[in-house]
Amino acid sequence: MFVTIFALMSFALSGMAIFAFVVAKAWDPHSYYWHSDVTWSVVYVPPSPSLEQQRINRARDKALSLYEGPMTAAFAAIAVATFVASLGLLFRKNWARLLIITVLAISILEVAWITWLFWSLRMLGASGYIEGFAMIVVLGLIAWKFRSPSTVSEFRNAPAQSVG
Repeated sequence: MFVTIFALMSFALSGMAIFAFVVAKAWDPHSYYWHSDVTWSVVYVPPSPSLEQQRINRARDKALSLYEGPMTAAFAAIAVATFVASLGLLFRKNWARLLIITVLAISILEVAWITWLFWSLRMLGASGYIEGFAMIVVLGLIAWKFRSPSTVSEFRNAPAQSVG
């Protein structure tokens, strides 16, 4: 039951993400996915910002320029991999179980990296750290469930598909 519900939810959400990427033309640097109209730096009202605040603003602007392209591509790749894995999970294909574990592991690393990046740029409050940690725990628990003996046996005992 867990696998089916997870697969259906993942199928729907990744399908919507792929649709949104295509409609927004996420590969185009002029699309709103690239935030060309947004900056991570802070606008200070007089008095002028301190040298430390100026240094942090420069670091935020540089991080944003390095972040957008690769992260947009990573989000799209994860959405496609999740979509494909979801279809395989519905048919209890073991490759799909392994793919979803891989996607979850990559997602854990991505959340940890983003949380660290925003922490280092002083862009997160306490709730941001808690949210990042909670996401890592939830993704880890889901990945662990896909490695559990009961879930693995579900894929080993799947009925063989006949061709023809």
